[in-house]
Amino acid sequence: MQPPEQSEGLLAIKFKELVEEKTDGAAKVEIYFRSELGGQKDYIEGLRMGTLEVTWVTIGFFSSYEPMLNIFELPFLYTSREHAFWMVNGPLNEMIKERVEKHGVKLLAFFEVGSR
Repeated sequence: MQPPEQSEGLLAIKFKELVEEKTDGAAKVEIYFRSELGGQKDYIEGLRMGTLEVTWVTIGFFSSYEPMLNIFELPFLYTSREHAFWMVNGPLNEMIKERVEKHGVKLLAFFEVGSR
């Protein structure tokens, strides 16, 4: 997790606010910034073991578990930002979810951090 002032951190803060608001405070979200809980491999293993409930990892890193997902790391694969979002939220969405979930991880959303 990046520092709180960067995009990933800002998203985590907003997620916390929304979860706590929508549950009237019944659910509490703790945010750990600056890799306090380790790296992406630690996050995925934490999800799989049940010691971590929600995290953010790159699809490129997750491809070490599911090699087919490497396709999304190909440079210049998309013609535009809109095309990229259309691909992952449209025709390929269910396939991506199935590939991720067979490893004991539930995919909630895609988040853009830049592309080529």
